[in-house]
Amino acid sequence: MALREIIHPPGGQRVRAEDLGLELARLMSRKRFDIILRIRHPKLDPAEITAALGWEPHRSWKAGDQSSTPKGTKLPGIRSDGLWSCTFKYKGETDIADKFRLILDHLSLHERLFDKLSKRGAEAALYVQLPGNTNIGDRLSWPILKKFVDLKIALEFEVFPK
Repeated sequence: MALREIIHPPGGQRVRAEDLGLELARLMSRKRFDIILRIRHPKLDPAEITAALGWEPHRSWKAGDQSSTPKGTKLPGIRSDGLWSCTFKYKGETDIADKFRLILDHLSLHERLFDKLSKRGAEAALYVQLPGNTNIGDRLSWPILKKFVDLKIALEFEVFPK
């Protein structure tokens, strides 16, 4: 069976289709992003959030707990507020809006929790981390943005250049 050849536009060099498929797969594997749900409040009990949402946090603490790095190394001082944080990691995906929608759909089942947290002065946010070395982006439609508003959840984002 002969290998198909195609013309690759930059420079017009000939490239085997199989090699192009491998290159596309390599580029897609660089497409990655994280979405993190973070809830903060000086009197937050992380166990309350875990029980309500049914998700285990990746990081959590209460005010007064020993400060530490994400890897557990103790730092001087104590935490001034409580935190509950859950990270959703996506690799080889580009549909950021759909991932937000899925997370928000689950959180919408707990709208009363987020209303109560907001009334107590807690800050809740969905935070997206994007790599700075890959072209990736998306559009959040107004129905998705409305879910942020209904749940009183902020949208945060950060790009990490390499």
